[in-house]
Amino acid sequence: MVDVREVLRFLGGHAVSQVTQRVMRLPSPRPRTLNATRPVTVPAPGRRTIEASQWAPATPEGPLPTLLVATPYDRGPLCEALLTRPYTERGFRVVLAVLSNSIKAGAPNFSPARGDREEVLAVVDWILRQQWFDGSLALTGPSYLGYIQWTVAYALPLEVKALVPQVTSSRLPRSSCGPGTIALDSALRWSLLVDAPHRHGPLRALLGFTFVRLHDGLKAIPIKDADLRSIGRRLPHFQLLVQHHDGANPFWLAWDSSEQMSDVTIPVSLVAAWFDLFVAGQLRDYEKLRAAGHHPRLTVGPGTHLGIGTLAAAVRETIAWAGAQCGHPQSRDPAPVRLYMLGGGDGKDFDQWPPAGTMLHPWYMRAGGHLAAKPPHDHEPADLYRFAPARPTPSVGGPLLTRGACRHNDYAVESRSDVLTYTSAPLSEDLEVIGEITAVIWLRASQPGTNFFVRWHDRRPTGSRNVCDALVRVRPDREPSPNPSGPVRVSLGPTANLRRRHRLRLQVSGRSYPRFAPGVGGDEPLADDTVLKPWRHCVFHDADHPSALLHPVCPTVRSQGPPSDAPSAR
Repeated sequence: MVDVREVLRFLGGHAVSQVTQRVMRLPSPRPRTLNATRPVTVPAPGRRTIEASQWAPATPEGPLPTLLVATPYDRGPLCEALLTRPYTERGFRVVLAVLSNSIKAGAPNFSPARGDREEVLAVVDWILRQQWFDGSLALTGPSYLGYIQWTVAYALPLEVKALVPQVTSSRLPRSSCGPGTIALDSALRWSLLVDAPHRHGPLRALLGFTFVRLHDGLKAIPIKDADLRSIGRRLPHFQLLVQHHDGANPFWLAWDSSEQMSDVTIPVSLVAAWFDLFVAGQLRDYEKLRAAGHHPRLTVGPGTHLGIGTLAAAVRETIAWAGAQCGHPQSRDPAPVRLYMLGGGDGKDFDQWPPAGTMLHPWYMRAGGHLAAKPPHDHEPADLYRFAPARPTPSVGGPLLTRGACRHNDYAVESRSDVLTYTSAPLSEDLEVIGEITAVIWLRASQPGTNFFVRWHDRRPTGSRNVCDALVRVRPDREPSPNPSGPVRVSLGPTANLRRRHRLRLQVSGRSYPRFAPGVGGDEPLADDTVLKPWRHCVFHDADHPSALLHPVCPTVRSQGPPSDAPSAR
């Protein structure tokens, strides 16, 4: 008798395979029929256990290198569609390990650098002892699944041939925490998402029940009560972030795997996205590996954290590059660095990040809201704006963890009275800007302990599109003092942007909410403060205080790749 469930599973698997191949622009599978094992229990230190499932082609054509995907999240239908099937159909054996120590447990004091590391190493040891293991192992996975790779990177055996951490960072929390700031929207969304399967089940969480009362939480004052306003109880992970919001806090040392990078000898390929929350940290990982004498690969696409274009680029990189490290033939020798240009450019190949020979070009802020190549030669009146935390400047796009990221028209925000803009004349020719963007701004605040938000735009005839930005904390014991005795240097983040013959625009404001916490003013602890204090910023741009935007110009390009494999910006 025919098992109807097996027939439906077979047909459903083939449909998923066809859609995945088309959307991700993957090579044809060989074959589509897979064998999956029931989860087995792998023992780990501390009497913990890990569930490990295995997928393999039903009719393998030869030895199968193994891919390990270690996840802290519950297994669901998306795992097979995105994390196992694309690889298994193209000649890999995939082991999906669901960790027990990690964030899904909701423990307020869990240690990813210890518990996750011990469990992943236990799974690796188990794989090496299996009869089906052919001697080649690679690790891959996005976001927290990529961060887990960094916790074990320096301690893996020789059988591990490659790591492909995607849209992640070895210093994960520092991407949402900083001195006097917290990425409120991303922190609360992630905490709700981690908690959602326990409240709604995986399917209801996937359909959006996770964020039903998100906006109530984002309005909470003090911000430590955002989880209470959202779901009526504390979320351990959110409380960790807000109570230790300073990214330099010693609490986060247990989360920081960057100090072991000099000991990493396994080949690494980093896959990033320009509008991902972790892109700046991921590029720092690349530079740290380079400084230690290693030769990592880097791919940066135009997409978002877990956008389909970003995931597709990561899958293709794992199949082609990690497969080659494990003995699979590859069709071409890829360049060390491939960057996809914002603004319509194709993928371009370089020998390193940032590209060699990059030079900084200044654009000076001038009176009347102008941005000019020439510095001011005499006195110019300063610009003043007033920021009210009770009515914060709203967020529009930018690097986020969830939806709303990417480029958006910022024109409505720029018309507010609490926003300053400085705009250049139209460019005489197209301009490629590749590297880190910096702003040097002289200002005076009406009170100590304030913030200001700086954003770089592509000003088009149809609107103003954001490129990169940053929020900066101004403290009373640091420059600038109440008198403008020194400038504030702001790193706006990395980019690879093709500027058509548009205008450049720099935006200065008090906040970007709810992407960042609303900003209560003063120098009190951010998580607990309930007093909304307005403040004023005075921005100087004269001969003695030459505030400016600095962008890199790259004179040479190694080669231009075919656009057929370009990640989507979705």
